[in-house]
Formats: sequence, C-alpha cells, structure tokens
Amino acid sequence: DLSDRFSISGTIFLALVSLYGPMADALPKVSVVTRVDKWNLYNFSLLFASNMENLVAFMVQGYISEVLLHLIEVCLGMVYLAAVLYNLYWFLTPLADREEFDALSRWIENRVDHVVDIAMKPFHWLKRKAGLEKAQPTSSSTSNGIEKWRRGRGR
Repeated sequence: DLSDRFSISGTIFLALVSLYGPMADALPKVSVVTRVDKWNLYNFSLLFASNMENLVAFMVQGYISEVLLHLIEVCLGMVYLAAVLYNLYWFLTPLADREEFDALSRWIENRVDHVVDIAMKPFHWLKRKAGLEKAQPTSSSTSNGIEKWRRGRGR
C-alpha cells in the first residue's frame, strides 16, 4: 500500500521536475522570485505534504480503526484538492487583467456553446417543443458577462 502511494508521488514529482526545466528556460532570467517560482514551490510543498500524509497513514494504520483512518484520509484528500485548486486560481487570476483575456474568454465560450450544441443535437425536438430555442449571443453580451465577472472580483 505504501509503495503504491509513493510510486504515484514519485511519478508526480518527476512530472513536476520535468515541467519546471522547460518553464524556467522559457522565462527571462531575473534575480527575484517570480510568480511562477512561487507556484512551483507551492506545488512541491503540496507534494511533500501528501507524502507525509501517506507516511503517517501507513504508520498509524495498526493503531486506529480502519474506518477512522479512511475518514481522515478522505478529509485530508479534500483539503489537498482545495489547496491545489486554490493554487491554480491564485496563479491564473492575474491573467484576467490582460488584454488577451477578453478574446480568450469569448473563444472559450464559443467553443463550449459549440460543444453543447453538438451534444444537444439529438434533443433539438425537445427544445422546440418546450420553447427553449437559444438566442444567438452577441459580442456585447459576452463582454458584459466578463465585466460582471471582473466587478464581482472587486476590480
């Protein structure tokens, strides 16, 4: 059980290291800690915390009930997932301030709409029957949605 957990962690570690090299080479060399450096450090810290949780769970498995251990691991797994998602959100949030964000948001919204339209094609008769024909989005409605999102973030 422990070897399986550490093999997964080892694979994740190798993936992080292999991604860090090209990322560091592609960025300009500066003498300060950048946002990318902080993001990578936080990822390595999360991986280390996950390894420590695996080790502690292995060490105490004979001393506490299996149900309690499982409950603790599920709770810690949810905390770990929340930390990973927070790290991703923290890293991506400044991108919303860039000029390209509006164009990227529109492109993503159009792609999602396209995929939904394809997925719902077999059910077009149901939409017509219920009177739920979709109105065509305009660029102003898309940008209004983006502006609402930015205002919600306090910008």
